[in-house]
Amino acid sequence: MCASGLNHFALPDDALATAQRDGRLRRNFQGYTDDGADTLIGLGASAIGRMPHGFVQNVVAIRDLNRIAEGRLATVKGYAFTEDNLFRADIIERIMCDLTVDLEQISRTHRRDPRIAVVYRARIDRLSRQCLKVG
Repeated sequence: MCASGLNHFALPDDALATAQRDGRLRRNFQGYTDDGADTLIGLGASAIGRMPHGFVQNVVAIRDLNRIAEGRLATVKGYAFTEDNLFRADIIERIMCDLTVDLEQISRTHRRDPRIAVVYRARIDRLSRQCLKVG
């Protein structure tokens, strides 16, 4: 067994283990995946989808899905990502998938100052030291 991200395990030849070794492991709200697609389409009542620019959610009540028969979308809610959301999401995904992060590289990709990547850096450093104590 190999660790695949946080709290997940896979056999060494499994697609998730291979994706992690190759730096392709991804995380979405459904879990870890080797799928590199930027779009996840949710089907059915209350389903959540993710697109490159935000999340969408379908109606919650099954009876309200009749809107599809009327030629309307089932989507009733949405959230558009900000540039800051995308920047921080990439940081979090790399930590969760690789258990490390290259803030310089992600900052360059997003054209951001790496010093703003971690707002509470002093607090995080202190917590890291506390958690890493062996005793």
